[in-house]
Amino acid sequence: MAGPTPAKPAPLLPADSIAYDTLPVQTARPDPFTGDCSQLLTNQELAAKLGMTGQPSADTQTCMLKTSDGYVYLRSTPPSKDDPDPWGYAWRAITTFNQHFRRILLDGRYYATTAAYLGGCALSVNTGSKSMFSVTYRPPEGSGTAVGSDSDYKGMSDKYCPVVKKLALDFLDTVAPGGGSLALPD
Repeated sequence: MAGPTPAKPAPLLPADSIAYDTLPVQTARPDPFTGDCSQLLTNQELAAKLGMTGQPSADTQTCMLKTSDGYVYLRSTPPSKDDPDPWGYAWRAITTFNQHFRRILLDGRYYATTAAYLGGCALSVNTGSKSMFSVTYRPPEGSGTAVGSDSDYKGMSDKYCPVVKKLALDFLDTVAPGGGSLALPD
């Protein structure tokens, strides 16, 4: 599939992109997420946009933050020996996040996928870097989110994936303005 030429700011992606298993991508941009919580600790505007309450906690490549209505996990997944193409695996649903899986164009600029996961929603985004950026939202324990059928997954997706899309765009627009899957580096 031929797509738009990489540019700065990012070009709009063709709507039919979601139908293709192989996409034109570039990996020259720096990762927008540092893989820890430092961006949230040093940028109060970003922390407020994501609704962070209290101190975030980090482990390898992930930052978990509590919000007033749940938990948000930000993750950077770089290529590795076991997973040389984390974005390609997510785009083709070769991941654990594949319940009620959907390919989308996030804000028309980013290739992304959504899936019901952990009683909430997981979003994986191609940011034009080598690593895949993910945002997962999980409602608080005891919120009554039960999973047992496809309709349960669809309900979770309908309820929580719009929240995750907004969180991801708030993050990306703050730390990587003008970004997108085919955005050229600054």
